[in-house]
Amino acid sequence: MPGRCGRSSRSSAHLHSVSDSAASVPSLTDREFEVTVAWLRSDSKEDAGRELFIAPTTVAVHISRVRGKYRECGRPASTKVALAVRLLQDGLIAIEDLL
Repeated sequence: MPGRCGRSSRSSAHLHSVSDSAASVPSLTDREFEVTVAWLRSDSKEDAGRELFIAPTTVAVHISRVRGKYRECGRPASTKVALAVRLLQDGLIAIEDLL
């Protein structure tokens, strides 16, 4: 789907810039990003859901959408670690965000 891959639009003092030679970065909604980071920091979808006051199935839906967007950009992230690596590569999170 056109328009779902591009450059990162998130800005923060702790984020790393994406090099011009980097592959496409999927466009994540704020909520997709929030849920994904909460899940990466948690032991389970249940824990992330409790933190955000949403059902574990809602967490799973957001994670599935984020993985789908990465897949559409030609950069699959089929595991939790792979998804964390993609977000780190794209400068969307820093290691400190996962601690």
